[in-house]
Amino acid sequence: MARATDSTSKPPVRPAATSAPVADSALLGRAEELLIQRCMREDGFQYWVTTPNQIPDQKTFPYVVDDVAWASRHGYGSDLYRQVDQLRAADPNSRYLATLSPQRQQAAVTALNGPTPTGLKAVVPGGGVVQHSAQGCVSAAERTLYLDLSAWYQAKKVTDTLAGLRAQRVLADPAYLAAVGHWSTCVRAMGFAFGTPDQMRASVSFSDTPAARATEIRTAVAEATCANRTDLAATAHRLDAQYATAVEQQYRTEVDNRHRLETAAVVRARAVVSS
Repeated sequence: MARATDSTSKPPVRPAATSAPVADSALLGRAEELLIQRCMREDGFQYWVTTPNQIPDQKTFPYVVDDVAWASRHGYGSDLYRQVDQLRAADPNSRYLATLSPQRQQAAVTALNGPTPTGLKAVVPGGGVVQHSAQGCVSAAERTLYLDLSAWYQAKKVTDTLAGLRAQRVLADPAYLAAVGHWSTCVRAMGFAFGTPDQMRASVSFSDTPAARATEIRTAVAEATCANRTDLAATAHRLDAQYATAVEQQYRTEVDNRHRLETAAVVRARAVVSS
């Protein structure tokens, strides 16, 4: 049973790492799931508490694959993505929803997400506006944990865009573009005529046939090898850290508000989990 995506005037961007520490984040997530479960049961629906899909060895490379050992095992990670898809297909809430009549399905989704994406609004970097219902079990759970639901929604939505924002700045930085040029020369010498890592990745067919997997792995290993042979990997990591600091300073109010709200919510989350 999927939560509704926000109504938005701009495409979503990658989520940021600007949030609670891992242990607190897991606690807050579990408490929210338990609160949603109770709310859905009160509305006459079943709901299973689930945890985020966690696949061992899953990694992200926002600029360039730079882990040769990882690439030699997973290529670009298509095998791991297939595992995620399998877990998603086995999600008990989605399977339960499929057993309901169309009318009950709509009622369950409304109970979970609210009737319309109105009531909560946030202005995100770049001027985009995202909205979500202030009703439904998701919002009720977040209100219980964070108290000021509007402030939480604004802080979360802004900070969730910061990784995407810093990635845009890294990709446009002259030092990064120069390093990509060095990388491109390196992969050409290995038999891959690509100007950027994105172009190299786009050339791969992510099929699970033996031949396709071999090509994926060979291509990813070449990408990672040249990322480390040249200055691309080091430059990407340096610029990412530099712009992470810059965007967090630029949106300091929202970063601080999220930290404050999450810190205060931890006490309430512990009470929910232990009850």
